[in-house]
Amino acid sequence: MIRKIGLILIFLSSLYLVSIYLNKKSIVKEETVKISNFLNIEKDNINLSKRDKNNYYMILEIPKINLKKGLYSIDSNLNNVDFNLEILSSSSMPDTQNSNLIIAGHSGTSEVSYFKNLYKLTKDDYCYIYYNGSKYIYQITNIYSQPKIGKITIYRDNNLKTLTLITCTLNNNNMQTVYIGNLVNIETY
Repeated sequence: MIRKIGLILIFLSSLYLVSIYLNKKSIVKEETVKISNFLNIEKDNINLSKRDKNNYYMILEIPKINLKKGLYSIDSNLNNVDFNLEILSSSSMPDTQNSNLIIAGHSGTSEVSYFKNLYKLTKDDYCYIYYNGSKYIYQITNIYSQPKIGKITIYRDNNLKTLTLITCTLNNNNMQTVYIGNLVNIETY
């Protein structure tokens, strides 16, 4: 009897693990399709303002950590670190003068910890933003930490277009790390 119960538990555990694996694989496939759709729509020059606010607004790509993630517009309820990466409301879009696009995300081990490997970035690494038909290429120029107190000071050159990435500091729940990237090039894609 105990043996049968043990076999049933092993079988159920195996089913559970397989379902988790298949779910993650499905999420990755869905993300790939949504990114592809976004890039194709961009090529067709469909105006951003006419898009559904629950479709991707831009794409963040960080090759060093193998991250390519769609972002929602500031007015979308999906633009929230509890669901995705979040474009902070104080951001300015990359196509504006002296812009500062600020993106926050969770690190750690949860399913929405898209910035879990951000700690691997170093100065001179590259990040890309795909937005409004252009690929904005940023190079990391500054990395620093600050206490997590509900606000943050961003140290950047206000005469340059910048990308600011913010996440919790690895192995320190009381600190957050800020990555500043300066725009080095714009390409069409």
